[in-house]
Amino acid sequence: MYDVARTDFTSETKAAPLHAMGESWTATLRTILARILPVALLAAAGYVLWRELHGLSLAEVGREIHGWGLPRLLAVIALTAISYGLLATNEQLGLRWAGAKVPLRVGLPGSFIAYAFANSIGLTPIVAGAVRARLYGRHGADVGKVARTTLYCAVSFALGLSSLAGFSLLSAPPAAFAALHLHPGATRTLGAALLALPAAYLLACATARGTLRVLGRAFTLPPLSWGLAQLAIGVADNIATSALVWLLVGDAAPSFPAFASAYAVSTAAGLFSGLPGGVGVFEGSMLALLPNLDRAALTAAFVGYRLFYYIGPLLLAAGLLLSLESGARGAGLALRKAWRAAGPTAMAAASFVLGGALVLIAVGRIPTDRLGVLRSVVPLIVVETSHLISLATGLALMVLSLGLLRRLQTARLTAIPIALIAASTALLRGLDFAPACLAFALALVLLASGRLFTRKGAIGRDELAPWLATGVLAVFVGSIALGAWIYERAPFETRLLTHFGYHADHARFMRSIAFLGALIFAGGIWRLARLPRAQVLPAPHAALEELRPLVEASPDTTARLALTGDKAVLSADDAAAFLMYGAQGTSLIMLGDPVGDREAGRALLWRFRELADSQDARPVVYHASGERITDYLDLGLSALKLGEEARVSLADFELAGGARRNLRQSHARGQREGLSFEVIQPPIAGELLDLLAPVSDAWLAAHGGREKGFSLGRFDRAVLRHDPIAIVRQGERIVAFANIWTGGEIEASIDLMRHVDDAPRGVMDFLFVELILWAKTRGFAWFNLGMAPLSGLVDHRLAPFWHKVGRQIARRGGAYYGFEGLRAFKSKFDPVWTPRYLAAPPSGLAPALIDATRLIGREPPPLPRTPLTNP
Repeated sequence: MYDVARTDFTSETKAAPLHAMGESWTATLRTILARILPVALLAAAGYVLWRELHGLSLAEVGREIHGWGLPRLLAVIALTAISYGLLATNEQLGLRWAGAKVPLRVGLPGSFIAYAFANSIGLTPIVAGAVRARLYGRHGADVGKVARTTLYCAVSFALGLSSLAGFSLLSAPPAAFAALHLHPGATRTLGAALLALPAAYLLACATARGTLRVLGRAFTLPPLSWGLAQLAIGVADNIATSALVWLLVGDAAPSFPAFASAYAVSTAAGLFSGLPGGVGVFEGSMLALLPNLDRAALTAAFVGYRLFYYIGPLLLAAGLLLSLESGARGAGLALRKAWRAAGPTAMAAASFVLGGALVLIAVGRIPTDRLGVLRSVVPLIVVETSHLISLATGLALMVLSLGLLRRLQTARLTAIPIALIAASTALLRGLDFAPACLAFALALVLLASGRLFTRKGAIGRDELAPWLATGVLAVFVGSIALGAWIYERAPFETRLLTHFGYHADHARFMRSIAFLGALIFAGGIWRLARLPRAQVLPAPHAALEELRPLVEASPDTTARLALTGDKAVLSADDAAAFLMYGAQGTSLIMLGDPVGDREAGRALLWRFRELADSQDARPVVYHASGERITDYLDLGLSALKLGEEARVSLADFELAGGARRNLRQSHARGQREGLSFEVIQPPIAGELLDLLAPVSDAWLAAHGGREKGFSLGRFDRAVLRHDPIAIVRQGERIVAFANIWTGGEIEASIDLMRHVDDAPRGVMDFLFVELILWAKTRGFAWFNLGMAPLSGLVDHRLAPFWHKVGRQIARRGGAYYGFEGLRAFKSKFDPVWTPRYLAAPPSGLAPALIDATRLIGREPPPLPRTPLTNP
């Protein structure tokens, strides 16, 4: 991690006397200036204050303060909260940049305390750094990290102040310069120079590499993205504080750009003075730079600025610091416990009420006194767009309230940005400071309360969802009734929907109702159209025991997958047939064909179809054979070719002959390298399973790291104990193994096939040859090598779309799965290729394939039972 500022202090022990004398004079001069400059600035500010205000009476100032009104006070409080919130955000970035891992619950109050004390006492870097060192030191932030954080925040403030002043000077109209008795050309040149400073800083962040030395100190600049964040937060903070004073001035204030430029220069002068809060110097500079502004209004603004931005936060910070440093930890612990219990409910209620308020407030008229401000600073298109966005965020906050009540993580993470958007759009649509402040506060509380939201899930099936829908509809109906009462004498015509203007409150109301109704209607349609998730329960052990005769008699070893215990089964009444299935998403997925009597299986297919219909789910058949394809078509399903299954005819299999030369040589090479083959009959001893477990773990680590399920088996000791296991050793060491499945003394196959990473090359060829020869000697007719996905698809310009897509996936997806390599490996044994299909409703083939893939890739739960034997 880079350091924002890393300072190296060096001294030359053999410096010349003249050099030492020069340094001494320089140090003396700096000391004198540091002591004289604050006094000089304060004296100048005092003279300006006396000159400008000596004829002003307290009654005049009192009348200005009395004329603020509640809306303006709420706006000032909101801007104060926004400013301190931006400073807290910047401090979190600074802590991250400095490498200090301070929890958010400590960083947020720590930032507020540091800035509240530093703003009021002065000497901001020293005071803020001392507070940070005190509060953050117990969390591992040393003095160096605190210093880097302080410098990071100071640079951000300087960038914002310079940018605000420069932009204000460049954008202010010529009349403003005349009112301020400033030369337009010189002022615009100064504005360009001020904007050049942050531009140079960003350029340095983008191009500078390594350490920069400035005045003998070494600095490492952050990357461009961090520099942009510093600039954005610094500008936003200075805009908020300057807007605070501007609002307090009221109707007498000049244009905001002219006022902001004076504010920026005065703030800089106050900082250079080193006085507590720049007191006197800031006020004197403002009076000097705004000579035509009403003195009573400006003085009242000074009083409000000091009260709301300095004294109020200082008192709160002092109380907060006292509570943190005192012995009242027991009370704090009790409060935290109470908040953990009631916090989500309170935030949910606040979210719903705030959302409803945003919707209802949008119905009313924009007050006349705010329209003048909006016209001067906010373009009409921004007002109209913010109006609609504010409605959408209000509706979203109401909907998310149920997720907050249920402590859902996704609801909290979604509500934070929506609340911030709601705060900004409430200001832009009509200067609604009260809801903006509440929305910003809600976002901060949610941000700091992450530990309260620990659940995962959705609110779609929540029992309180109908009550939430009723509340949303009540707010919607209430907004219609409120608007009809407010605009009872206005015409309701469709042409007004396209009428825009600052005074077009009636047209905005009509657009609001249409937009809000469309959102609610679309949400309702989406909710009604959303299919529920299919659900199944795995078959109990007793039910699977009853199916064992059918499994053992089945000529298809796929039937063995019914005994792994992770699937449900549907059995015929006379136990003549069964089918197995699972659930994923909105699909009920059957694995393979029905097992047992064909006619009984056909009847079970219709029962499966009815079961899916009862759950409003999609019926899917995965790994279906071509022999039963007409049965699936009769169900109204369509078929999609998944690939082809390789089955070796054991009657024709011989290693002799030219066609099997490569296979024969690979098998012989394995014997020369000391490979040996053995089949261990069940029951398998635990000691052997202990030896096989590391082989399985090594194979899993190299192929994805976890087991899969549904159509695949897994390394489960309880299952493997009852299966024959083929083992390949090199000397005494086990390098590969496979468990063997048999079907009706007709087909043999394997389920797991795993080997160590450093197994000899060709160990799989050796294992399969030995398995096939073993099955042949046992009298089986077929050995099933398993399916090669996406193989056997037609390569023709008139081929079905799925065949074209599947061939491209198989050809280009080798980096993720060896489609072509797997087909080539199995082809060495000259198998008979048999197609396997996925059957699903015609309109749901694509989602059915996705659900089946997800079901296979899902790790199955552990088996809570003793599995069936495989004699």
